[in-house]
Amino acid sequence: MPPDFDYPNYGTVGGHFPDILAAGGKTYGQFKIPHNFAREIYEKKKVLYFYGWIEYRDVFQGADEAPHRTEYCYRMTIVQIAEPTLIFNLARHHEHNKQT
Repeated sequence: MPPDFDYPNYGTVGGHFPDILAAGGKTYGQFKIPHNFAREIYEKKKVLYFYGWIEYRDVFQGADEAPHRTEYCYRMTIVQIAEPTLIFNLARHHEHNKQT
């Protein structure tokens, strides 16, 4: 990740956020990685980062208080490609991981 990367907000995809963790542990959204791109990640020819943020209010906050914000950034490495299985790791990046 370049040192001057500003982690832009790409907004919504198709009217909803691309990946949401909701109450009860339900998740919404998905993404697809083409086979050739996965192979290039595995061969360390390309890198793939996942980053984003979530804002929320907890039960202890007043309505006039700013919401909490958690920012995250992970680098994906592919450990093994054995059709139809893909084994990968997500490692926390040293930037863009903080909470308020």
